[in-house]
Amino acid sequence: MKENSSTTIWIKAKTKELLDKAGSKGETYDDIINRLLSKSITQIPVNVSNLKIYRQGVEARPYFVSIPYVCALKRLGIKTSFAYYAGKKNYSYWSQDVTTKLAMEEIMKHVNDGSYIQKKISEWEFIVEEQIAIEKKLTNLGKMSNEELIGTLRKIKAVIESSWEIGIMIELFDPDSEGIIMELLNKYDKNNISQKEFQMLCLPEILTYIQKELLSLYEIAEKKDYGQLDEHARRFFWIKNTWADTVVLDKNFFRAKIARLEEEGINFRLELEKIYENLNNLKKERKRILENKTCSVKIRRAVEFFEIMTLWRERRKKYALISNHYLNLFAKEISKRSNVKHELLMYSYADELELPMDETFVEELRKREKICLQYVDEQGIHFVSGKVVEDFVEEIKGMTEQQVARLYGNVANPGKVEGIAKIIFITSDMIKMEKGDILVSPCTRPEYVPAMKKASAIITDEGGITSHAAIVSRELGVPCIVGLRNATDVIKDGDLILVNANHGIVQIMKRKG
Repeated sequence: MKENSSTTIWIKAKTKELLDKAGSKGETYDDIINRLLSKSITQIPVNVSNLKIYRQGVEARPYFVSIPYVCALKRLGIKTSFAYYAGKKNYSYWSQDVTTKLAMEEIMKHVNDGSYIQKKISEWEFIVEEQIAIEKKLTNLGKMSNEELIGTLRKIKAVIESSWEIGIMIELFDPDSEGIIMELLNKYDKNNISQKEFQMLCLPEILTYIQKELLSLYEIAEKKDYGQLDEHARRFFWIKNTWADTVVLDKNFFRAKIARLEEEGINFRLELEKIYENLNNLKKERKRILENKTCSVKIRRAVEFFEIMTLWRERRKKYALISNHYLNLFAKEISKRSNVKHELLMYSYADELELPMDETFVEELRKREKICLQYVDEQGIHFVSGKVVEDFVEEIKGMTEQQVARLYGNVANPGKVEGIAKIIFITSDMIKMEKGDILVSPCTRPEYVPAMKKASAIITDEGGITSHAAIVSRELGVPCIVGLRNATDVIKDGDLILVNANHGIVQIMKRKG
């Protein structure tokens, strides 16, 4: 067939145009083609065979949580760690042995130095200050050009990611903080401080952000000083944000919250006293332990490490949820300009977004919305969607899930309770919780507190002594076991279960139906 020269010229020009659009600064056309081809994956290049896998679950979507995940997956093993999403449900997997090894290295730096963790936090604070300065200037995204909008999004994403490169250290201690504590006690403090006493010493003598918000609201309600609700909303507008969604809470929301509490007959003065009483009891117990035990310098530093890290986790959570608010402002503006649904943009990584939006990319987001997997390699972050992910996830589940009638975890708060299990994975699941039910979740988050208050016991797949579930369960005086690994797989809604948080055992007494 004779070549049509005009057609050939058009094809070459169109190909060049598409490659220019797909390329990044410094890439050759060969680089671009190879990168694009690498995204057409029929096999997922992650191998977790023969590894002891730690699984973490959360309500999340890639647009928000991909930023910390990039840092986590790089540090925890680019060939052995990954995350996958099915709608708003998200699980991440990595090697427990690698994570615990890294955790032990970090805490030993502080045990030997004494100033290590504070130095890391100072580095993190410097970056967060830069992040806050950028966020304060984001007053009107609508006035930015397309180029300015995308450029500013890239800039703030890069700063947030830099903070997570340091802050991801906290996650290292979730898989086996109890094992790390026992190793430290056996090495530096044999037969003196018990594991329970060590955990008590690690609790910081401060109020969590959830407690601070309640304290402020109770004080406003008790004094009926509703003029303070504007300031309250300014301080806590972000408190219901998650890794999947954000919502701006205004004074009307908090006024309605007070009204609901009044209808329930809440005694605000009594609730205020309870918060302070719990804090004072913690201080007294810590003081009693320290007066009756002689701690070596290294054990004191280990205690200090966990105490400071718990405070850091609280602060990190606050700034992460606030940054999610600002990231979402960009997503909404890009959605408006591109006519691509905001919900679809939630399955992108910030660096992928462009204006105008490429239709091929939009179609890829539609696939990710159903199911997708995220991994990192030497070239960067990758997403895979479709049947290959479904098959891979089923294979992983077969390797990691065990159907047993009894589960073993770590005691976060003692007690023994029998009750009906309710699986809480995403925020909307909380409607299932009734007073006296047992809350079963991959982990708990600040937005779960209303459900936690109804629970007669709390059990989670993951978490250690500094986890949200462990801290809040102690505040509420509710039996709690963390680190059960696959409780949300084994236990089903409506099962009658026995939670023995004195010994870290959960037993299924009767299956529903």
